[in-house]
Amino acid sequence: MTALEGQLDEVRRALREEGTAPLDTVTGPLGAAEWAWVLVRLPSHELREAALRLPTALLPEIVAEVPPRTAAELAEQLPPPQGAALLRALDPDDAVDLLAHLRAGAAQELLGRLPAEQGARLRQLLTYPPDTAGGRMTPQFVAVQPHLSADQAIGAIRQAAREAETVYSVYVVDGGGAFLGILSLRDLVLAPPETPVRGLMTPTRSRCRWTPIRRWPRGCWCASICWPSRCWTRRATWSAS
Repeated sequence: MTALEGQLDEVRRALREEGTAPLDTVTGPLGAAEWAWVLVRLPSHELREAALRLPTALLPEIVAEVPPRTAAELAEQLPPPQGAALLRALDPDDAVDLLAHLRAGAAQELLGRLPAEQGARLRQLLTYPPDTAGGRMTPQFVAVQPHLSADQAIGAIRQAAREAETVYSVYVVDGGGAFLGILSLRDLVLAPPETPVRGLMTPTRSRCRWTPIRRWPRGCWCASICWPSRCWTRRATWSAS
């Protein structure tokens, strides 16, 4: 028997006993991926019981690790305020996957408890079919303006990265939101602090104006930043510079 199989047995034993003690008092500290391994092996009635006894601080990470149907089963057992707090802590694509597997009434109740902007963003993402790029994307990205120095850009990225799911590249946009180019994090970090972003970015040959996702045409797979030469749906509005 592996260590995780032993933890699974401990969890199931604890769930069969009367009590509401947090499960990590029996298992000891487990990471999110380890909890996910355990949870997907529980039958539904035990999974529902486990939902209220998982370590609260780790719950968003655990939910992001399990399949969406399992995440929805866990969320449905939480009191609505706790379920809404869970949604707020999830990345948008994980939150949408969870919502798509909830009963319609439960999903609407949780959405109604979110801040207006976040609720509107998630409702929009829910309109995309799950197997399209639009259904899998995250609308969060990091952008800077070309007049910033490398040092200023790093500071701006550090602030923005708290809200973005991943930061592999940085987009350069002008004050009106027109896409100017892409900036390599490696080039940015290695550049002298006073180097302007304009001199580090790889410019685009076209000008593409990004639009908040809620204003894109229905069915467009482009989310926030569009590469016109690669637009699969040809629905982005752009003009040659």
